[in-house]
Amino acid sequence: MKIERILVPTDFSPCADHALEYALLLREKLGAKLTLMHVWEVPQGIGIESMPFIAMQGGDRVSLMDYVRAEAEKSLAELVDKLAKRGIEVGSKLVPGYAPLMILEAQKDYDLIVIGTHGRGAIAHFLLGSVAERVVRKAKTPVLTIRDEKKS
Repeated sequence: MKIERILVPTDFSPCADHALEYALLLREKLGAKLTLMHVWEVPQGIGIESMPFIAMQGGDRVSLMDYVRAEAEKSLAELVDKLAKRGIEVGSKLVPGYAPLMILEAQKDYDLIVIGTHGRGAIAHFLLGSVAERVVRKAKTPVLTIRDEKKS
């Protein structure tokens, strides 16, 4: 099996950055193309008809959904730009939805998924769940999980 396309889901955390560095090493060794993917979630429990607004500087108002999307776009663009300054070209995808599901839907276009895992304890894992675990359990594409080095 040849690895030509690598998907790196990111939530912009230090853990995700650590996984990205591993993916960059793989990209360099294998000559693969790398795509960063961020899944932004619509705030739960909020119907479109009752979407709250956020007051911005200058008196403008923006919906919470538009604000979350715009912040995700900005963070992803900053990460891509930071890599470009290092001479590293990567693709990027910004997708709305539930992170594990959207990553699993995207897997068909990639040969490998490299994803960070926070390495939470059992109680936190039970309460919060794990995107990485859900992806590993259901993915048909190979998944490389990189544990947060500070939790090791």
